Amino acid sequence: MVTRASTVPDLESVLASYVVFTPDPLDCGWFRGRCSSTTLYLRLGNFPDEHLYSLYLGHGRWMDFTVSPNLWSVEAAGGWPDSARPRLPKGQFHE
Repeated sequence: MVTRASTVPDLESVLASYVVFTPDPLDCGWFRGRCSSTTLYLRLGNFPDEHLYSLYLGHGRWMDFTVSPNLWSVEAAGGWPDSARPRLPKGQFHE
């Protein structure tokens, strides 16, 4: 579950790591992955009005992209359960 307090302490390391993102079962529109001991949160954008993906870096910062880094994969099979919280606009979080 993504929160405003989630952070990515070492972006360079994350970009150079193999990461598999899967749908976050608690939040519609979000994927989560792991790199070392850090949980990463990737938001599915409202394409084409927004970038396809946005990695939440923390402190209101984002890394937006349409093509993911070579070592990352985003697996959407199964999607989000009906119990997942509804999607909010970018920059808003369930608190």
